[in-house]
Amino acid sequence: MHPKSAIQMDKTKYRSNNRWNMVLPREHGSWGFVLEPLFIALIIGFTWDGFLLGISAVLAFLAHQPMLNALNAGQKYKSFALTLAATLSILALAGLSVFMAQSNIVTVIPLIVALSVMVVYFFLEILGFDRKLYTRMIGASAMGLVAMSILLAAGWQLPLALGVLAVILSRAISTTIYIRARLQLQKGNNAYVKPSHWTHALILPVMVILAVNQLIPWLAALAVTILCIRAYGGLSRFRQKLTVKRIGMYEFVYGMQLVILTVAGYIAGL
Repeated sequence: MHPKSAIQMDKTKYRSNNRWNMVLPREHGSWGFVLEPLFIALIIGFTWDGFLLGISAVLAFLAHQPMLNALNAGQKYKSFALTLAATLSILALAGLSVFMAQSNIVTVIPLIVALSVMVVYFFLEILGFDRKLYTRMIGASAMGLVAMSILLAAGWQLPLALGVLAVILSRAISTTIYIRARLQLQKGNNAYVKPSHWTHALILPVMVILAVNQLIPWLAALAVTILCIRAYGGLSRFRQKLTVKRIGMYEFVYGMQLVILTVAGYIAGL
């Protein structure tokens, strides 16, 4: 049996008590997956075209929650949500159009893939697959492709831009799996522990290979290594029992160390 749509399953799912909740994502961890790639790309490869793309990506991200609220027929602020979603979407599309018009095909291709990924994620969410692990990984990975377009617009060579993408995807995918494993483990379910361990075990040699071939700085590889250590420790029998909020706070710190070390590595050539 196919799952019912998210709206049919729970018409109160997107209900908010105030208009601010119509805009802000329900899951605050999504901010990290959006802003971390943009910070990295814009700091190490700033251009005004790239800045425009970054702003457009944030606007598209902000349009997501109002769109979900607008789809709920019983929503108290449905008209407001629809207007807000339409406004943010139009502004985002305008910025994307300007960027694409001024860019070559190589720069635009990652952006087109990113937009396709975002559309797939949105429809999976509507269909009620938003809690699936693959849906979470799809959504978390999209901004890495946007960051790649920003770097290509700044004149970066394709292999180097792919290296940055690899660092961003290693953070997005491994963290998504780790968080799922951590939360399930606290409920007594260890089904996701091995997938998390295998994912991080595969990521480490990839980062080393990229660093050895000078496609990423060693500090970026170190940042990903810290994420791996955190994952193994966080799923071990020595782990602390933490609230979901506290886990989210720690993940914010780990995300910031990734941004800082990666940026420092590219700037200093380390």
